[in-house]
Amino acid sequence: MRARPPFEPVKRHHYVMHDRRDLERVLWRSRRGMLELDLLLVDFARVRYPHLDDAQQDAYRELLREDDWVLLDWLRGRVVPAPPFAEIVATVVAFNGSPQPGSARGLPLA
Repeated sequence: MRARPPFEPVKRHHYVMHDRRDLERVLWRSRRGMLELDLLLVDFARVRYPHLDDAQQDAYRELLREDDWVLLDWLRGRVVPAPPFAEIVATVVAFNGSPQPGSARGLPLA
């Protein structure tokens, strides 16, 4: 019987953007069930997220762990985001256009 070589795990980043399953996870987590957030996050995740560098992708995934109401306040410019999230929030806001209180992408809220 031939001896097996020792197991060596494949070395890769903890997250690889080019893996379709990972992108699908981010898209799924971007769907918050709150229309205002869905309008801001889903298109960003689909269009812009694949082009972010690793650090920005990590920051976006961490951002998605925050509470919906906190995210909405940050993305609408009602509250200044916590320091670790300031850059990624600014990136999402820039993608969607300037925040306008009481609206998502300039659409009035019902």
